[in-house]
Amino acid sequence: MSHIIAATEEFVRSALAQNDASHDFAHIERVRYLALRIAGKTEGVNAVVVELAALLHDVKDYKYTNDDVLSPSAFLSSVDCDRDTASQVLFVVDNLGFKKTAFLSPDERVQYLASLTLELKCVQDADYLDAIGAIGIARCFTFGGRNLRPIYDNSWAKGAVNKDSNLSEKEYADKKRGSTVSHFYEKLLTLKDRMLTEEGKREADRRHAFMELFLKELGDDCFRVEL
Repeated sequence: MSHIIAATEEFVRSALAQNDASHDFAHIERVRYLALRIAGKTEGVNAVVVELAALLHDVKDYKYTNDDVLSPSAFLSSVDCDRDTASQVLFVVDNLGFKKTAFLSPDERVQYLASLTLELKCVQDADYLDAIGAIGIARCFTFGGRNLRPIYDNSWAKGAVNKDSNLSEKEYADKKRGSTVSHFYEKLLTLKDRMLTEEGKREADRRHAFMELFLKELGDDCFRVEL
């Protein structure tokens, strides 16, 4: 299996080579490390599935144009990954992501949570952890800059920036809409309460607190500067 992991790493590094630093291979490496760390503290987890899913989770990301890149399914077939492992990996990859879960109805969310595997929980929490805290802030502003989003808009100055956001899935998917700061309220500040593992919840608390402090300092810099 080590040769499949090595081939997957090489494939993903190439597939994401043109991505900006918010979704580059360094992001994949952090998610892999976090997912394996969580898996190591969670009984009954298949670490190989976790590692492969963490490596492949951003291949074919809808936010990037990558028509010439193999799908995770096609890639796993190309390296003769056994059917059972591939099936488990693809289940994680296909069911991962904020966009796929944030707009479910209450009944749909109950069904979704009941369907989760331990491996999906580990990779989901790892991906969410890399979206928050200091690294999450850096990634958020990198992605916002790539999409020419303003840092903030006037609604934030008035204390009314989507704190009770009711975005539709279509609105959320439009990455040129809104400001970078609004994305904190639409997604990043909600992730702490979406963690699925105890280890993920513990780490998310620390990273969430740092984001709240950052937003307070940013607000002071932008709107309450006294010289």
